[in-house]
Amino acid sequence: MRIEDLETYEIMERRPIADINSESYVLRHKKTGARVALLSNDDDNKVFYIGFRTPPKDSTGVAHILEHSVLCGSEKYPVKDPFVELVKGSLNTFLNAMTYPDKTVYPVASCNEKDFENLMSVYLDAVFHPNIYKNESIFRQEGWHYERGKETGELTINGVVYNEMKGAFSSPEDVLQREMMRSLYPDTEYGVESGGDPKDIPKLTYEQFLDFHRAYYHPSNSYIYLYGDMDMAKELEYIDREYLSRYDRLAIDSEIHEQKTPDKPARIVKEIPLAEGEDAKGNTFLSENFSVGNSLDRELYVALQILDYCLCSAPGAVLKQALVDAGLGNDVYSSYENGIRQPYFSIISKDVDAEKESEFIDTIGKVLRGIADKGFDKKALMAAVNYFEFKYREADFGAYPKGLMYGLQLLDSWLYDDTLPFIHVEANDTYARLKKRVDEGWFEELVERYLIDNPHKSTVVVIPKAGVMEREDKEFKDSMHRLSNSLSEAELSEIEDKFAALREFQESEDALVGACLSLVQLLLVLFGESFLVGLEHLSGVLLKDGAVLLPIGQVFVPCLQAAAFLLHGIDAVGGGLDFIPQLRKPGVEGLHCPYAVFLEPCVAIDHALQIAHGALPLGVPRPGQALVRADVIVGDDQLHQIAGSVEGEGLNGGVLAAAVQFLQLRGDRPDTPGQRATSGVVFLDVAVQ
Repeated sequence: MRIEDLETYEIMERRPIADINSESYVLRHKKTGARVALLSNDDDNKVFYIGFRTPPKDSTGVAHILEHSVLCGSEKYPVKDPFVELVKGSLNTFLNAMTYPDKTVYPVASCNEKDFENLMSVYLDAVFHPNIYKNESIFRQEGWHYERGKETGELTINGVVYNEMKGAFSSPEDVLQREMMRSLYPDTEYGVESGGDPKDIPKLTYEQFLDFHRAYYHPSNSYIYLYGDMDMAKELEYIDREYLSRYDRLAIDSEIHEQKTPDKPARIVKEIPLAEGEDAKGNTFLSENFSVGNSLDRELYVALQILDYCLCSAPGAVLKQALVDAGLGNDVYSSYENGIRQPYFSIISKDVDAEKESEFIDTIGKVLRGIADKGFDKKALMAAVNYFEFKYREADFGAYPKGLMYGLQLLDSWLYDDTLPFIHVEANDTYARLKKRVDEGWFEELVERYLIDNPHKSTVVVIPKAGVMEREDKEFKDSMHRLSNSLSEAELSEIEDKFAALREFQESEDALVGACLSLVQLLLVLFGESFLVGLEHLSGVLLKDGAVLLPIGQVFVPCLQAAAFLLHGIDAVGGGLDFIPQLRKPGVEGLHCPYAVFLEPCVAIDHALQIAHGALPLGVPRPGQALVRADVIVGDDQLHQIAGSVEGEGLNGGVLAAAVQFLQLRGDRPDTPGQRATSGVVFLDVAVQ
């Protein structure tokens, strides 16, 4: 099937992008309005993401908490932490989720087609069908919750995001970055902390948290991206069939607003705790910040990176050198933030006296005035343009897949204009124009317009000060003490009940009834369907008809219809392996039952060897049964050699050969030699003749 044959999507644009050797598509899902961008090429490192515009209205961190929480189990994958399991076992080349000031993105990448599709399935189910509506403890765990001291009875606050942001708010660099953005855009979404301010996070209620998901995690507010060598039509058909088609179009107001130019520059002074052993003098951060156009200007988008390099990053950069020579900081640098609707440029001095703020500002002004009047060194400016053009053409992003980096860059424009997803990844013409502008005085005009005569600017001063931490700790303890005294016994009891429910959730085993099915599903996600004979048929039953895992000692046996035991008391466990539900497999005589056994690597390989030599451990097969296939999955080259040595040997009089396969858990990125995986998996497929 071709993309053009898909009836559920409308092609808004199709054209080749020679700059990155790709065929590009911009599509719109007809039923929901979901936005789709495709880059089809021969790169086998496939990338998918789904993102949402998530403009925060306050600093409760709801977008950040939600990013964590949707990855704590979903309708299809109700294990408590599928993300951790995927990190441990998937063949992914990238797997993460990110909260930005105005968007939340869930990207995955893999060179293995089946692994890629499974990762995509887990993430789509996570964002659209998370377990957050079924279990409030997910919110309490990832966001915040009260805990009551056993001895004192005093309340305190805990939570994953809450603690993470306490750490972020203690970092001078993070505080500076936050205040720079807030100083320039106080009346917009960028004026609050999307990650969450520890003082505001406890104001977020469970219902507000769910309302945020209802409002923004909808296909009508989504951005879907596919990149690489794959059957795009097949993946789009799957996304529509399993998810998008189940929704109707909604009018969702998630617009990112622009800050009006202020009447005068802003100034913010922020005190932070002084680190132990440090001197308060000469430990201040100073920054001068400038709002620079908007992210839809493709030339400005690149030009400010070049100015950033010329002013403060290149060897002998004129502005950096002037500030250092004047004794205005031990570390001077600049930054250009272009991943938001209104980019900004900042000049920063670290480890400087707070009293030198005026000198810092004056020195910057003098250097910029000199550049505007006398011009840049043309050779140095052209070298900077060539340097960034070379980086663009090389597309070397280190450990990060280039398809991922292209996709994230799309959002720098796509998020603010549905028709312009590719303007920043298609940049050869931009660099050609910028080279011509070197001799036209255009870069000097940018300095004049955006860094000298720009009223939309600010100064931020971050001062480490002794006693701030002690004062903040006392304020927090006092507020908790007042809260403890103000609550009734019933309210305190409710807090303890919620905490008890959270502890029970955290300590529960995923093999219990509600999560049994998900372990089978996750097994298929982690290791792919190719490891079991005829699994295409088996997976339809395992995934849809009630397959679960039952714990038997240290071994997990997947049993079909084992809910009969769980719901009706059939003694599946007490009888050991006597209760073996069976399944017919098309094209093969007999009845079949799949097994997945989780073991330590050495034990796993030992079982594989026993199986291959007919020892038949674990009590299977039983009389009248024959082993169809045994696969062992571990993570060490030595184990691979052992497994390979028995491959193809006969089993049970040659009914069928035992296939013993090894796969590195990390695909093309083998573990360090001599390092062993923490777990192995043996797959068995039993035929009853």
